[in-house]
Amino acid sequence: MIQQYLSFILKPFPTHPTLTAFENYPNFYFHWFLWTCFFTFFCLATKYICEHVFQNWWSKLSVRKQKEFPAYLASLIHHFFMVPYAFYQIYKDFRRSDEEYNNIHYSVVESSVGPFSLGYLLGDTFCFAFEAALGGKAEYLIHHVMGVWLVVALVHGPGHLGRAFPHFLLCESSAFCFNLAWVLRSFEIFQGSTLVLILELGFAFFFLFTRVINLPLMFWSMLTSDYIHELGVARFILIPLALLQWYWFSIIVSGIANRIPKKETKRKEK
Repeated sequence: MIQQYLSFILKPFPTHPTLTAFENYPNFYFHWFLWTCFFTFFCLATKYICEHVFQNWWSKLSVRKQKEFPAYLASLIHHFFMVPYAFYQIYKDFRRSDEEYNNIHYSVVESSVGPFSLGYLLGDTFCFAFEAALGGKAEYLIHHVMGVWLVVALVHGPGHLGRAFPHFLLCESSAFCFNLAWVLRSFEIFQGSTLVLILELGFAFFFLFTRVINLPLMFWSMLTSDYIHELGVARFILIPLALLQWYWFSIIVSGIANRIPKKETKRKEK
C-alpha cells in the first residue's frame, strides 16, 4: 500500500500539450477580486453582528477570541467546500488509467477553484494575518504570501502542474478540524466535550499526513519535474513552505507532550 501511494504521489507529470490555467479561465483575476471582497466583508459583518446581536455571549469571550473569531468562521466556509473537493479530485486522479492520465488537462479541471481559494487567502490576510504579524506571529502572513505567490505562479505556469492543487487544498483538512474545534470551544456547551476532543485528534492526524508527509512529497514531485523551471523564482518557496509545516508540527508535538501528565519522582532518603 505504501509503495502504491508513493508511486501515485511521485508519478511524473503528463507531457502532452496543454494551456495554462489562466488561458482556460480569462476572468480569473476578476473572480479572485470578488471572492476577496466576499471573505473580507464576511469577516467584518461577522464581527459587527456578534457585537450588536449576540452581545451577552460576545462580551464573555476574551479580547483575543473576539479578534480571531470572524477569521476562524470564514475559514470554515472555505474548508467546508474545498476539503471534500480535494479528496474527490485526488481519488479520481488515483483511479485514472494511464490513457486517461496522458490525455487529461489539469489546467481545465483545477482552474475554476483557484479564485475561490485565493480570495479566501487574501481576505484572511487582510482580516487576520496582518494583525497577527503585528502581534508577533508573522508565520501566518509568511504562509499566506508564499501560498498566494505559488498559486499565481501555477496559474500562469505549465498547466499540468495543476495536478498538485488538490494536494494543497487537502492540507486544509487539518485546519478544518482545528478551526471547528476552536469555534465550538467558544460555546460553554462544547467546552471539554467529546466532539472537540475528536476534532483535536483529527487535526493532529490530518496535519501529520497532509502537511508533514503528503505535501513535501508533492513538492518533491514538482521539483524533480521537467516543468519546475517554468515556475521561475516561485519554485524556491516550495522548500520553505514544507519547512514551515514541520515547524508547526513541532509546536503541535510539543503541545501534546506538555499535556501528558508527568510522574513525579521522589528521591529516596538515605
